[in-house]
Amino acid sequence: MVGQTENVVIESLERAPAIVVPLVRQAPKETLKRRPSARKWSIHEHACHLADVQPLMWHRLELILSDEEPLIRSYDPGRDDPDDRLLQIDLDDALERYVRDRARLVERLRQLDESAWHKTARHDEYNSYSVHAMFRHLALHDFFHAYRIEELLLRRDWPPPLGLINEDNTRRHR
Repeated sequence: MVGQTENVVIESLERAPAIVVPLVRQAPKETLKRRPSARKWSIHEHACHLADVQPLMWHRLELILSDEEPLIRSYDPGRDDPDDRLLQIDLDDALERYVRDRARLVERLRQLDESAWHKTARHDEYNSYSVHAMFRHLALHDFFHAYRIEELLLRRDWPPPLGLINEDNTRRHR
């Protein structure tokens, strides 16, 4: 049995794709890969990044749960990846992976007991790190990127977002 704060984290992680995917689907095709400036990400890149971090977080969880003294290496796409890597990823595939991998992760997190949520690791960037902190961070990370996507959708100098999104994440026509 886990506490209320862990359940809130799990619920946030579970709900994030239902916010992110419709936001991305509202983007006109001509703005999906448009960067607001040279070193800032496009909607496409934000969305693909969210899909890409799922396996990393799964690996970190398994490392923390199985290793006596786990060490987590930070990941910074600006430092660790070529600048255009995310632009090369198929967006539809990435969104499908994000939804599928997140559901799998949520199911795994629901299986953890209280002691697993409190297991810790050393992290090369943070002064403390636990399973709980890692997944709270991931939930906040999702919403940070959702916010960035929405900022781009609503730019005054870009075309407006497309109409509402259907239940199956397809676009409704204007």
